[in-house]
Amino acid sequence: MPPACDDVSARLPWFENRSLDPEEQRLVGDHLAGCGPCRSDFEEVRLALAAHAGHLSARAIADLAFSGRTETVPPGVTRRHLQSCPACAAELDLARASVRLEGPDVRG
Repeated sequence: MPPACDDVSARLPWFENRSLDPEEQRLVGDHLAGCGPCRSDFEEVRLALAAHAGHLSARAIADLAFSGRTETVPPGVTRRHLQSCPACAAELDLARASVRLEGPDVRG
């Protein structure tokens, strides 16, 4: 079953840096080939990634530190990104250490 535009949009950053699994990479590429609005979104993502170097957002890092999951990035993509990005993995380690030191009420 082809992915919906929302599913494709959520995966565009990881499509660009090729950290999706091969089947997801193929499905997103196929979808982009036939969907003008998603191609436009992809161009915006490419510009944003160039500006932010493709790292997890501060919000995603905070969500992972507090709850172990994030609503903004699919779990498999998050895991693969953290395995391949020492900067994001180190930032998450620092955030988790802060949560442990400050306690769960620090988020407010």
